[in-house]
This record gives sequence, C-alpha cells and structure tokens, in this order.
Amino acid sequence: RFPARHFDVLIALHVLEHVDRVETAIGEIRRVLAPRGRALLEVPCWKEPKINTSIDCTRDGAVDRTRRCGQADHVWRYACGHFEQLLRRGGLRCHDSREGPWPTH
Repeated sequence: RFPARHFDVLIALHVLEHVDRVETAIGEIRRVLAPRGRALLEVPCWKEPKINTSIDCTRDGAVDRTRRCGQADHVWRYACGHFEQLLRRGGLRCHDSREGPWPTH
C-alpha cells in the first residue's frame, strides 16, 4: 500500500475496465495523488449520447462478458459520460477527454 499523496503523476491505461470495484479504485487513485497531482486514465467507452450508463459485467462469465462488455477480461463497459461522473464522484476532475481510433477517456 502506497502512502497518501505519494504520486505527482499516476497512469492507468486500459486498467479500470478490468476492476470489479471501480469506485474503490478511483478512491485509491485520489488518495495516492499528491496535491495538484495528475492522473492519466484511459478506458474504452461508448460516446453515443443515448447511452448514459455503463454495463456492469462483474457477475458474468467469460462468454457473457465477451458479448456484453467486449472482451472476456473486461468487467465494465463504460459510457463516456458515466465514466466522467464516476471520476467526479471519486473526487477527480476530468480536464480533457479525447477520442482515439475508438472512444476512450
């Protein structure tokens, strides 16, 4: 376990879609970030405005996770807006949101 306010920069690229308890993970990111620290987080997400909630696949088996969340090892399929809400609720601010070849944050 890292000490509180330990990191100036934290990078988690394509990690949070694999985490069962994402709120806990976001809280831990916030806890270990130094004041004015930055986190670079990237997840695959849906950008369509009509999709405003994420899909929870934490209780699904591998076949259903592949069908519902895109990969057998993904336990979340995020909607972009919902992911930003999760960050805000966890005490983080989204300073920039960009799209790559597929929608990500």
